[in-house]
Amino acid sequence: SPSLPSPPPLSPGESLSYSVSWTADFSEGRDKAVVACEELLCTNGVFTCPCDGYYQFDTDAATAIVSDQLSVPVEAVSNSVTDEVIVETSVVFSDEQEAEFALEFATGVCAVIGSPTPGLPVWAQGATCISEPQLDVVLNPAPALPPAPPQLPPSAPPPASPPPASPPL
Repeated sequence: SPSLPSPPPLSPGESLSYSVSWTADFSEGRDKAVVACEELLCTNGVFTCPCDGYYQFDTDAATAIVSDQLSVPVEAVSNSVTDEVIVETSVVFSDEQEAEFALEFATGVCAVIGSPTPGLPVWAQGATCISEPQLDVVLNPAPALPPAPPQLPPSAPPPASPPPASPPL
């Protein structure tokens, strides 16, 4: 695979990270979820179907799946949802090789999701990648030095407490 252009030399304290991101459309998955829900709820005509509009993309579940598939900590994965079903996923790596592996993996996943493949995991059904996975190099600035603690004037001694009142006899 073509290697990334070599980054500029880093200043002290700076570091690089690698972000792999892609966007998928889960509208077909939502429609399937709504239909399945209605079939279950509407077998008895007495009940109304509360499924329309109740579909919500579970970002925590999606994050756990990506984390598991790429063997990365969940903290490295973020999913943001727009329009209920458009999901942008990005995964941050500190290692370039791992990021390139993830890019190939994501490209492979995008190739299979959306096509009716037997044995495809449920999470990948009804999804379509609407952007090619891409790898970006991110320059992390050096951490800022903590500000010096403010110089306090020497503190005055605490006021002397009055002697306790003697109880009345």
